[in-house]
Amino acid sequence: MARSGRRRGLKTRYLWLNLLREIRHTLMRALSIFGIAAIGVAFFTGIRAAGPDMKVTADAYLDKSRLPDITALSTAGLTADDIHALEEIPGVEAVEPVLTADAMMQRTDGGDTEINLHLISLPFPELLEYPMSFTILPDYGIDDGGDHLDRLDVISGRLPEDDHEIALDSQLADRGFAIGDSVTLTTSGGTAELYVTGFVESARYISTFDRGTSTIGSGKSDGFAYASGNAIAKLGSRMPMMAMFAARYTQVEIAVAGAQELNCFSEEYERLVDEVVQRIEAYGDTTEATWYVQTRSTSPGYADYSANTDRISAVGTFFPLFFLLVAVLVALTTMTRMVEEQRVQMGTLKALGYSQGAIVLQYLMYAVIASLFGSVLGSLLGFWLFPTVIGSAYAIMYRLPDFQTPYWADIASVSILAVMGCITLAAAMASVATLREVPASLMRPKSPKPGKRIIFERIPWLWKRLNFTAKVTVRNLIRYKKRFWMSVVGIAGSCALMVTGFGLSDSIYGIADKQFEQIWSMDVQAYTYDPMPAEDFSALIEAQNDGSIQNVAFCYDKTVKGGAKDGDVDLAEVHMFAVHDPEAFAQLV
Repeated sequence: MARSGRRRGLKTRYLWLNLLREIRHTLMRALSIFGIAAIGVAFFTGIRAAGPDMKVTADAYLDKSRLPDITALSTAGLTADDIHALEEIPGVEAVEPVLTADAMMQRTDGGDTEINLHLISLPFPELLEYPMSFTILPDYGIDDGGDHLDRLDVISGRLPEDDHEIALDSQLADRGFAIGDSVTLTTSGGTAELYVTGFVESARYISTFDRGTSTIGSGKSDGFAYASGNAIAKLGSRMPMMAMFAARYTQVEIAVAGAQELNCFSEEYERLVDEVVQRIEAYGDTTEATWYVQTRSTSPGYADYSANTDRISAVGTFFPLFFLLVAVLVALTTMTRMVEEQRVQMGTLKALGYSQGAIVLQYLMYAVIASLFGSVLGSLLGFWLFPTVIGSAYAIMYRLPDFQTPYWADIASVSILAVMGCITLAAAMASVATLREVPASLMRPKSPKPGKRIIFERIPWLWKRLNFTAKVTVRNLIRYKKRFWMSVVGIAGSCALMVTGFGLSDSIYGIADKQFEQIWSMDVQAYTYDPMPAEDFSALIEAQNDGSIQNVAFCYDKTVKGGAKDGDVDLAEVHMFAVHDPEAFAQLV
């Protein structure tokens, strides 16, 4: 028994030594399996993780900035009593009142650039309780401390410290504005001259193109700015006419308890916020005014960003399977060639009494070791490379600092096990098929496959027209089916990727052509912020009559937000036109 045990131990030791020797002698083959496993896992994990990484990055940034979960507005404005009532609603963690206004901004020195600006107040040091009157003016002030919602990222300069200062959208620096400039803000309710102290970025505006809607001008905001509540109140904040003297704030921003621990793109987060929204709407129904309760989905760019992450996740569900299939075919071809080259060794081991399972295990371990190290390296590379590249591409459209690429254990384990399992299965199929032969047959060179006529030889008029090289190529394609299918799948996949890329390019450019050639055929769109003088109107008509202008249409243009009456659908931006001449407008749109 002891001798038998030692013999089994020697056999096992020899197999392991033989495995290590085989890896050393066929290092390039092992590296090929290592490489194909790394590439397959890198594509699988990287593309699958791109969508979740974008969501994690945005969620971390919005949580760091403490972007409000809910924004509530009322047609009668909001009083201190309303804010106290909202603070008592279950699920509400924090409530902060805000003043907002839409204004046209120009340099005080008479610059040509005119900006449609959305003004937002900086945090208030305290909640004003007393009613406003003609003799008692509110002093909103600025709170320079505390843990407030909507934290700003100061890109340059500083935040305003008094009622004569303003911090502008960082994108307005590219429009010619600079720190120290004196700017004039104009609304229907007043005018104010403020000094630019800095440029900021806000998590309210993650889109680099969309700055939301405006109640003046074209209806589209060109940028945002932060100033004191007193400065905004001087301009006449966006307060309804029916607000009376008790109303003090334009809107309130609300943080939901427990929401920060959830990913803001998850269903759990949406359910949690929706429950609080329903409670706020129920309170709004008890008042005489109409309340509008909005979630983050109404923030400029938020809904589009969420939709883009879902599209990336959808692509990552099926696209990487192609690379996994190629990895399996390459591994099957490589292991089959290796087994065929070692027929003599396999026959010798089988003749010496090694079991078929022990011999197969040697080749399985060869595949497992190479694919395991390749898969682990591929997952590390894939989780960093592909999400970073995709995130960099979306950085043109969205402002998200510090793109995060966490290691997703669930995605990594599935991809590693899938690639290892497929490569190991390929090794098992190749070795088991060979070991079915007896040792004497294995130790002799493998006899070539018996020749037989292929299907093309049965078509004389076609076969006779092929030269010798073409006939050999066709025979090899039909005889070596694994190589044939590997070539077919590889070429088909490559062509599919190329066609997909060109198709996306044609679709994108085709949309632009269709939009601006067939749907929106106007060449110039001009806005007036004041009623057009009669002489300007007459000049346009004369230009149309003398042929300088082919078509002209006068209309009132405004961007508004609308939604279903039952409130089941989030508010969406709607472009509305009140047309002076429907027939002239129909020729342009």
